[in-house]
Amino acid sequence: MTANLDQGVNAFGDVFAGTAAIRNAAGPPFGSNRAPAEWAASLLDLAVHPAGIRGRNVLDVGCGYGLSTVALAAHLPSRITAFDNSLDMLDLFGATLLSDKGITGWLHKHGGRQALGELFDATVKDLEFMRSTWKVTGPAASNLQVYHADLLNLDAVASKPGFQSGFDGVLASNVLHWPVIVLKKRLEDQGALPEEAIVTATQQVLLPICRLMRRDSVIVIQMPDDFVDWGLEPEEDAAYFEKASLTNHPVFHWLHLKVATPILAEYGIPHTVPRRTGLWTLGRTLKEAFSPPGVAVEAVRARIFSRLPHLEFSLFGLPQLLGKYKMEAGAKSEAIRRITTAALAASRSDEGGLPDFSQSVTTVNFCVVLRKNY
Repeated sequence: MTANLDQGVNAFGDVFAGTAAIRNAAGPPFGSNRAPAEWAASLLDLAVHPAGIRGRNVLDVGCGYGLSTVALAAHLPSRITAFDNSLDMLDLFGATLLSDKGITGWLHKHGGRQALGELFDATVKDLEFMRSTWKVTGPAASNLQVYHADLLNLDAVASKPGFQSGFDGVLASNVLHWPVIVLKKRLEDQGALPEEAIVTATQQVLLPICRLMRRDSVIVIQMPDDFVDWGLEPEEDAAYFEKASLTNHPVFHWLHLKVATPILAEYGIPHTVPRRTGLWTLGRTLKEAFSPPGVAVEAVRARIFSRLPHLEFSLFGLPQLLGKYKMEAGAKSEAIRRITTAALAASRSDEGGLPDFSQSVTTVNFCVVLRKNY
């Protein structure tokens, strides 16, 4: 089978479709992305007003299965509007936060046992913790609005019944890079230089969000360091963090070398070890890209997060790898199952031994704080 690269707007859409949405909720030993989301929500709370976002109207861009929504709710806003472009993510959102039915049963029904493997029980506990937290701090149902929407077509959601703009604060946690990557490639295909394309693409994504915000409001954009080039001097400072980052971790390299053979043999897709994406550069393109007319960069913050690598979770990256290719949905699910099985089998019979799973993966997450001045 040969797969063709999908250059469409939804090239990454199925990364969060079906059981891939459940994989994104994987619980410990990997752990969820809760800590970065909570950090970003806290920065928004500090920046919006001396009294925080308590009693205010906030927007959660790319809410996923509700992790960032719960983080916002801890600061007691009066109203949360959340949207995501994945219906499967929103289904998990509803099952976790808006339902009293058992999470275990829902996951079983939707293929969670197969998708999560040995992380199933930990994921159930993680989602149950989210639900219990939401019940304490979440707004009343009438003060929560959840929409299916695309960042590349925000006007469509803004015109829906019940949608209330004029947001005091906006949180975009680990989401902005998806539409920016799509637009950047379009612009480069039209002849734009890479630095020009990243600035234009970022501003084109930001401006529709800003139109939904009131004057003197704040947006906090959280993103992992895979999308930020350090641009640090001396170079040794950057090398310190790069060495332990995910794309340079020995488990990551070992895994991708293992899956390259079955991916090529089964599906005709050549595969190499992924490298950092590096969309924005600190101190140069980042500030310009995040400063569309009437919007100012107020602060850039960074925080280190560490975790131990985990083989089962590392394999969850396969939907993202195959998500870039045009394949029938059933064939893609079968591809992920086959490749996962082959990689796990190789890991258990590897004569050269396994890589060092005791070396932590270090990520430096960034938050860009913007203020709308008009």
